[in-house]
Amino acid sequence: MVRRAAWVGCALSILQQLSGINAIIFYSSVIFTATDSSLTVNTQTALVMFVNMIAVFGASAMLNFAGRRTLMMVWTAACAGCLFFQGVAAINEWGYVELGMTMLFVCAFEFGPGPILWLYMGEILEDNAMSVAVFLNWFFVMIVGLFTPTLMKPTVLGSGGTFIMFGAFNVIAVIFIVFFMKETKGLSDAEVKRLYRTDNDSTTDGNYEQVKSNTE
Repeated sequence: MVRRAAWVGCALSILQQLSGINAIIFYSSVIFTATDSSLTVNTQTALVMFVNMIAVFGASAMLNFAGRRTLMMVWTAACAGCLFFQGVAAINEWGYVELGMTMLFVCAFEFGPGPILWLYMGEILEDNAMSVAVFLNWFFVMIVGLFTPTLMKPTVLGSGGTFIMFGAFNVIAVIFIVFFMKETKGLSDAEVKRLYRTDNDSTTDGNYEQVKSNTE
């Protein structure tokens, strides 16, 4: 259970940062400076931050109707779509379209991979694995923060190419979720622990229960 759950949690933690959310949050002023919009850079940035704040409440409401895996899969796919359209808008200098796609992307992120990742990791990971997952998350925050300005240079990928690259990472995340993430909604702690159990884990647990029963 520990090893399988740990690598799933750590992979999801890394993929959250490769979604591109902090590339947009950190460098929104740079992104919007390049758009051909009549709105000021500060106004566009404020709109994105406002949407980000409001969207946080969306995921909480959705958890009553859908599972963690479903929400992660659907909204990560939505993040990918938004970034692909945002990349096309950046390449063609469609300022308002780019702004709209940015706001939709932020909404999709806050509906799914943003808050739900942390909820899910809290359910499946033990303390040591959680520490590693948090470290990897912040490490990739640093990586994204360091390399995004270089990627956005016209001589490298440019803004459009960078958005499309992050969109591709979201597609990879969707594939990973489909094949490796397991649903925890409605399960007890004991049932969650059995989700990622291997045959060896099962044998070990069985032996432990037998010894405990004999002792009692």
